[in-house]
Amino acid sequence: MKHLTGLSLFILALIPLSATAQAATPTMVREIYTCNFNDGKGMSDLMAARDFYLKQMEKAGIKPSQAFVWTPYKAAVNFDFLWANNFPDMMTWAREADRYDKSAEGQAADARFATVATCQASLANRRQFFQAEGELNVDQNRGAILNAGACSYRRGHGPDDLDDLLNHVAAVMGSTGLKDGFIAYASVPSMGTGDATRDFYLYGVQSDLESFAARSAAMNAAPGMDSLRRHFQTIARCDTAMFLGRQVVEAP
Repeated sequence: MKHLTGLSLFILALIPLSATAQAATPTMVREIYTCNFNDGKGMSDLMAARDFYLKQMEKAGIKPSQAFVWTPYKAAVNFDFLWANNFPDMMTWAREADRYDKSAEGQAADARFATVATCQASLANRRQFFQAEGELNVDQNRGAILNAGACSYRRGHGPDDLDDLLNHVAAVMGSTGLKDGFIAYASVPSMGTGDATRDFYLYGVQSDLESFAARSAAMNAAPGMDSLRRHFQTIARCDTAMFLGRQVVEAP
């Protein structure tokens, strides 16, 4: 379980975005592990394996990638958690994965993770398409609130429609005037996917449930929301969910 990251989803029809700035950031690579705990194992075992992994990386002289864990909160899913590692681009992921896989320390860390959970790995290309003004104030013990959507294109639509849709979403989000640091991401699967994989995933990150509720109310009241709903429903169908997310490995 060398590198871990989470699903990127997002409830577009309900998300109330804040602030004004639409942030166009470069696409990055996420290595995503979709995992179920082995019998008798839980989050404390996962964090112990994380600690062992960090020690092994220090021993090997390898800087670990930034990593996040998502756990279901209001979600009809068949996994216990997602673990995601972030990389700036595919070449960086490939270089670091080669080094990790070939090292005795990486192999030892993988063996330790394998005692805790059974996982399926994939890669995705993720980009941030909106960020509100202000700062996220996340309770580190609980984690951030992630509202997400797993989406499939409707017949006659495809990847060429996504940029226009995200620009529309960001414009309506920016009209609400909220300043709480909300961030929105879009993720497109690339490698290691199966028949159940959706075409794209969207998700929003907020401090807490109260912030989520305030955003939902502001978004639903926004003048352009009806047009956005029609646009979104024309392009895609999504299943929605809510997760708790927290950073488990800091960026190098």
